[in-house]
Amino acid sequence: MSSLKHTMKLVKKVLKDDEKSALYTQEELMYMRRQLGEMKEERKLRKLQKKTQQGFGYVKREADKSHDRSR
Repeated sequence: MSSLKHTMKLVKKVLKDDEKSALYTQEELMYMRRQLGEMKEERKLRKLQKKTQQGFGYVKREADKSHDRSR
């Protein structure tokens, strides 16, 4: 498990459990929520980059746009 995924899992656990979230201030919990959103976006981008690098992703090209109008 990557460190990013592991960190996301731990932060989710803290945010969902009332006993664990009671150990943190409201500011810290708000920061964790914001960071969790950023980590999710970063992970999504990394996965997309890896897929496109391996040839599985689809990137729309200029040549494809000309064919879209004819349909």
